[in-house]
Amino acid sequence: MENELKHLYGGRMDNPGQARTMLKLRKEMLDHWAYEHQQELLSEIAAFNNAALEALRHLYDKAHATYKQMTLILPDAELSAKCFLSIKYPKRHPYQAEDREDIWEALCEPAWNPVYKNGICPFGLNLPQDMDETFEHFVGTDEPSAWGGFINMEYWHDLHLNSAFYNLIEDTFFALTDFIFVREFDIENSITNSESVILTKDSACP
Repeated sequence: MENELKHLYGGRMDNPGQARTMLKLRKEMLDHWAYEHQQELLSEIAAFNNAALEALRHLYDKAHATYKQMTLILPDAELSAKCFLSIKYPKRHPYQAEDREDIWEALCEPAWNPVYKNGICPFGLNLPQDMDETFEHFVGTDEPSAWGGFINMEYWHDLHLNSAFYNLIEDTFFALTDFIFVREFDIENSITNSESVILTKDSACP
C-alpha cells in the first residue's frame, strides 16, 4: 500500500481521490494496531500532547503580539495563524527508512489530506475574530474530558488531551503512530488588509 502511495505521490497529485482512500485505509490499519498497544504508547502520547500545547501557546502569544503591532500600521489588518507538524520526518520515530520522507510529505499534502489544510487545529486562530478567545478555549482544555471519548479512558483519562490531538486522530489521515513522535512544529502567519498579503513562517521546538 505504501509503495503505491509513493508511486502516486511521485506523480504529484495524479489521483488525489485514490490517494485519500488509501491513506484512510492505511490509517485504519495502523490505528487498529495502536489501540491494541495503547499502554505501551502512553509516554509518547503524553509527550506529544505537551509539545503540541507548547507550540500552540507560542502561536497564540505571538499571533496576538503581532496583530497588535500590525494594527498600529494597518488598522484594517486581519491575521490568520496556523500550526503544522514539522514537514521534516520525525527523528524520534522508531521506524527510520529512506522512503519515510515521501510518505510523510504525502500525509502533509492538503490535496491528499484536506482536513489538514489548516494544520493541527481545525480552524487555526483568526484575529480580530478570535480576539476574545482564551488560550484554554482555543486548545480545548477549558472543558475537562471534552476530548478522548473515542479511546480507552482506562489508559488515557489523565492525559488531558487537547483539541489538536483530537483533530489529528479523528479527522485527518494521520495515524496515531505517525504523529505522536513529532516534537517540532511549523507556524504560519498570514496578515491581510485591503491592499496586501504578508506571509510569515516560524518554528516551535519545545
